[in-house]
Amino acid sequence: VMGVASGAEKVGPIRAALRGNYLKSLVVDEETANAVLNNAGSIRNVA
Repeated sequence: VMGVASGAEKVGPIRAALRGNYLKSLVVDEETANAVLNNAGSIRNVA
């Protein structure tokens, strides 16, 4: 499954999808990617 998201309001849902291992690919803008990565302490297996 490929996810496409943009915006700070999507950080929570993106993190949930990553934690649940629902995504094989994720396409996001730079600002959203940085927000997800800055809060990624509890996410594992993020490539």
